[in-house]
Amino acid sequence: MKKLILCLLVTSSAWAQQQPGKKYNLNDFNLIAKVEDQEKYYNELIKQNPPDAKRPEMYNEYRAQLAVGWLTKGDTARYQYYMRTKPNFSVLQLVDLTYTLEYMVDEDKHIPIVEKASRDLLDKIEGHFK
Repeated sequence: MKKLILCLLVTSSAWAQQQPGKKYNLNDFNLIAKVEDQEKYYNELIKQNPPDAKRPEMYNEYRAQLAVGWLTKGDTARYQYYMRTKPNFSVLQLVDLTYTLEYMVDEDKHIPIVEKASRDLLDKIEGHFK
C-alpha cells in the first residue's frame, strides 16, 4: 500500500510539472480553413517567435502552405511574395499545388504564373535527384 501511494505521489508530481502545449504549431495552422486566417496566425507566430538567424528555414512549411493557399484563392501577388522566401514543400503541399495549377489551366487563368510555377517546381524536383 505504501508503494502504491508513493507511486501515485511521484506520478502526480511529474504530471503537474509537464510543459504546457505550444501556443503555435503546424498542426493547428493546417486546420485553419481560410488562408486569410492562416496568414494572421503566421504573422502572430513570427511576432511571438521571430525566425532564428541560424535557422532561417524554420517556418518554411508555413510559408509553403500560405503560397499554395493564396494561389488557390487566386491572389498571385501574395503567392509570389511567399515563393520569394524559397519555401520547401511537403508532399501534401505539392499535391495541393498541382491540383491548383491544374484547375487554373482548365479555367485558363493566370497561365504565365502557372508556367513559371510549374517550371520552378520541376527544377526543384530535379535538383533533389541530382
